[in-house]
Amino acid sequence: MAAKSDQLLIVVSILEGRHFPKSPRLSLVVQASFDGEHLETDPVEHREQPQFSTELAWELDRKTLHQHRLQRTPIKLQCFTLDSVSKKKESVGYIVLDLRSVQEARQDPRWHPLLSSKYTKQKAALLVGTLLENDAKAAAASPDKIRAKKAAPRQGRLVWTRSAQYGGFGTRQNRLVYLLMLWNQRAAHDYCSNSLSSQLIGGEIDAFCRLFISPLELFFIQY
Repeated sequence: MAAKSDQLLIVVSILEGRHFPKSPRLSLVVQASFDGEHLETDPVEHREQPQFSTELAWELDRKTLHQHRLQRTPIKLQCFTLDSVSKKKESVGYIVLDLRSVQEARQDPRWHPLLSSKYTKQKAALLVGTLLENDAKAAAASPDKIRAKKAAPRQGRLVWTRSAQYGGFGTRQNRLVYLLMLWNQRAAHDYCSNSLSSQLIGGEIDAFCRLFISPLELFFIQY
């Protein structure tokens, strides 16, 4: 019997919504929070059945997962509207996922009604799937194939890791920078030095580049 990998991914698939009012001026964003880390979907059209088709994931080991389950650390998904004119961001409801229910066996996605919903006349809900994924298969991926394309869930997933949350780049804008995973440590160092030397100083470059040793598919860094 093969040993289980110690490295895992908590994968949350935010698929779609239902019973949302149509509002052409607004967009919808879902922000996922776990253990103090906040990940977001891209804005989508505010319509009755918004299509998010996005996966967000956190990397951790089995020991840390066990501790979070004992502490009942929740995964909170908060839904926001974005006004295209005023740029105002407003919460319209949230759902809470129990980490203990996230298993390595695949389960069917479930509809979760929004709590404290702004839409009192509708029962707005999100279709969400969860999976505890063995991260060992990422290490077996071909080094010649860098998957950098955002796609529907299970097709080029979006991987967000604890170590990739490297903020403080001197801007307050909530943008996402795509950094493709490189397999060669020297190439990664050159890439980081050329791309981020104006933003990272001293030993921070080397510390940052060590993130590139692991064969992950994609890093999203929020800054």
